[in-house]
Amino acid sequence: MPMGVTITNETIDEYLTSQIDGENRDMDTSNKVNEMLQKDANLMKKYRSEMLTKQLFSSRLSLLEVPSSTFMKVTASIDEMVYNAKNHYMQQIYPIQNSANFFQYLISVLASPLRIGRAAIPAYAFGIAILLIIAGAGILMNQRDNIALNPYIATGSEKSVMVQAVNNFHKVLKGDIQPQFHSSDADEVKKFVINKVNFEPYIPKVEDYVLSGAVCNEYDGQKLVHLVYTSGDDVLYIYETAVNSIHHKRLEIPEQVSSEITKDKFYMCDKVDLYNCTMTLWYSGNVLCASVSTMPKQKMYSTFTSFYK
Repeated sequence: MPMGVTITNETIDEYLTSQIDGENRDMDTSNKVNEMLQKDANLMKKYRSEMLTKQLFSSRLSLLEVPSSTFMKVTASIDEMVYNAKNHYMQQIYPIQNSANFFQYLISVLASPLRIGRAAIPAYAFGIAILLIIAGAGILMNQRDNIALNPYIATGSEKSVMVQAVNNFHKVLKGDIQPQFHSSDADEVKKFVINKVNFEPYIPKVEDYVLSGAVCNEYDGQKLVHLVYTSGDDVLYIYETAVNSIHHKRLEIPEQVSSEITKDKFYMCDKVDLYNCTMTLWYSGNVLCASVSTMPKQKMYSTFTSFYK
């Protein structure tokens, strides 16, 4: 037996795990673990059961298209929980029985509980729950990533009103854009905005929504207005600019969208981002408005037609 390596009953679990993971890079250590496995039938049962469990998890997880960062965080948490549970409860929960064959031992391992606090959870249920959580996360992420974005937004330039409206909407949701003027009174907000821009803004009263306030800034010298409305968890954001900003080519909207606004008085679409939010564009006098909302398209249509004039 190789010298220089001491493996005890208290440390054998750690060396078995390293052996299974291929992390026993020291040849003496690896050889000693193999010798112990050959001499101890019960230890071999434990080794084979852990190897089979690892292969089971690997075969299931390889089928999921989960982002690597998410996968690493989840598997790291699983490894830590299993390691702690094994260190604290291995000997008490499923000691090796001399009379048990390998499959009987494996069944006892899977049927035995892992204790989390005061709750005892069967190991197989714990593993299945983890697999279901990862599978669900993978499905949701794949569904979100597979949304075919509106082509005018997906291919739009930074001068696009549609692209700017979506980007600013997400800044509002994250809190990166905060109202400069807080008020739910449309007349007060309008007075504030008129002093900041060179056009008369459109401040609608939206049914079931409360006006939070306004922000004014500019892009390439063109004045912009941003209005924020809320209703519970729903957010309605409205981007406004003078129509002449399109004529002077400081900003742009696709010709097809402009034609549809002229024909139908508005343009509405969903799939404007990975969360399938809804966008509406329309003219109010000499002002071009673009709203983005967390509402689904049908609800946005009902809301829009209630305040559109």
